[in-house]
Amino acid sequence: MSIIPDWRSATAADDLHQLNRPGFAQEFLRRNHDYQEDYHQMIRRVATGAVSEDAATLALVHRWGLSFRVRSDSLCGPNSGVVAARTCS
Repeated sequence: MSIIPDWRSATAADDLHQLNRPGFAQEFLRRNHDYQEDYHQMIRRVATGAVSEDAATLALVHRWGLSFRVRSDSLCGPNSGVVAARTCS
């Protein structure tokens, strides 16, 4: 599990200035309570079999206006964040 940096730290503003637009958007969503709840609800629904992973991800993408570039297999690893991304096969 990755550690979420403390936004109150002395270097937080400098860290945000280093981000590109997608990185900043990801940080914004990661801290958004409504998005976190929606994401965790999606994970629970997939785990219980109430909905397929594809359908749940698509619904989340549409609700939050997300888009993801295809990732290479070499970059795929466990998804420890709360920003949705398809897992690699």
